[in-house]
Amino acid sequence: MHETTPFASFLPLNGYLMVLASRDIDDGFLFPNNLRNKPLFAVNGGRDPLYPTAVVDPYIEHMKRGGVSVDYHPQPTAGHNTAWWPDVKETFEAFVREHPRSPLPDVLTWETSDTSARNRAHWLVIDRLGTRSPERLPLQREQSASLPGTQAGDRRATSRRASLSGERLATGDATSLPELNDMPQPPSADFGVRSIGMRINRVVPGSNADRIGLRTGDVLVRLNDQSLPAALDVADALEDTPPGSRIDLLVARENLPVELSGIYQPQIVPGPPRHLFARAAPSGRVDLVRAGNTVAATTRGVAAFTLLLSPDQFDFGKPVKVVANGRTVFEGKVEKSVRTLLKFAAADNDRTMLFGAELHLDLSR
Repeated sequence: MHETTPFASFLPLNGYLMVLASRDIDDGFLFPNNLRNKPLFAVNGGRDPLYPTAVVDPYIEHMKRGGVSVDYHPQPTAGHNTAWWPDVKETFEAFVREHPRSPLPDVLTWETSDTSARNRAHWLVIDRLGTRSPERLPLQREQSASLPGTQAGDRRATSRRASLSGERLATGDATSLPELNDMPQPPSADFGVRSIGMRINRVVPGSNADRIGLRTGDVLVRLNDQSLPAALDVADALEDTPPGSRIDLLVARENLPVELSGIYQPQIVPGPPRHLFARAAPSGRVDLVRAGNTVAATTRGVAAFTLLLSPDQFDFGKPVKVVANGRTVFEGKVEKSVRTLLKFAAADNDRTMLFGAELHLDLSR
């Protein structure tokens, strides 16, 4: 989630994404959206005491729904080891063969909060974060370029990686790409109180708690003749209570005991999404797709970005068109520049990525 350009695919074997959320790894700059760029091969055991498939499966499905290509091979009887390797070896090696590196992918997604580092994915560079101008974006004629290279990029993997992200971008539906850092949670029971521990800070008017008679400032002391620890939250205390059952409550109200009774009938509401990784700073994201000499981009929190144009992708004899957030921000021919060619050839040391032009796009104008 920090880097994608050098890789063909990712082979984490352990598909539990939240391993990366540990304090030793998560530096506040991990972006699950960036996983859309490369396929993953994952294996988990059903009897793994640390990462059983029952825990891992929801995260795999979350990634798949969000457009990440995951080749997942759960092993129902496997533990926290690689005893399954003889059974998976052939499938794994076929996956590696079928997913060669694509140096110039037609579909890209990249998110970063640091434009001085980790701000590039292949031929996309995020230059500046910020809010784009709400006014109509002008056409830009800013361009520089380098001599075209002669090494053709391997595009065989492009069609194999056609996933949800590519399909949506290609049909102009880039804005519907979900935020992978937000994992939807199942519906939950809402009793109608907001509390810190057992102290009720707010009672939602008209809620189950309101009808039973709870008030702001009450402290829940006992539930159905069972004393409750002060550190426990009210929602947690009611977690195992079946809806429709009678509940007897003892609360402390202005230092006096008050007994309340009623039927537990919480409202079932959608749970707020779970934020998988912390954010150390605001981030920006660009989703783009290339079709011929036309690039369609959707941005969030990005004020400027650069496209590196390769002669293996673009026809320099024809105009290049860039549409960002539904508006044409550049349309015209680009010129070649030896300086650009040499700059990125030296930086990348990769003959499969030779760039003939830099196209700087400022969305804040």
